[in-house]
Amino acid sequence: MRGDLSFTGDFECGNIGPVERVSLWEWVIMVRPDSHNERQRLWFDFKVSNTEAGQRVLFTLPNMSKGKSMYREGFTPLVRSLKRPTWQRMPSDQVCAHILGVLHTADFIARAF
Repeated sequence: MRGDLSFTGDFECGNIGPVERVSLWEWVIMVRPDSHNERQRLWFDFKVSNTEAGQRVLFTLPNMSKGKSMYREGFTPLVRSLKRPTWQRMPSDQVCAHILGVLHTADFIARAF
């Protein structure tokens, strides 16, 4: 069914682990450890397919390990789509980062084009 998202990291540099759907519009995405350092999770790269035009979703990445989160410094994830093939930064009002214990959580509200 359209809008029932499908995730993959099965490409060069893809690094997502398990993905869990927690509601109609929310997914929790675990990030695999960085190469050569099992304790670090500083970046992520994954593909989402089967979106529906205008669909809004919340992605939560609960196991980031950045000591001073770059998202709190104004950086936002880069995204692109088939309709917008140029990489663009997500608007900062769609990105939230917070600390839970040792790990850092990044939340992103994305809208399909």
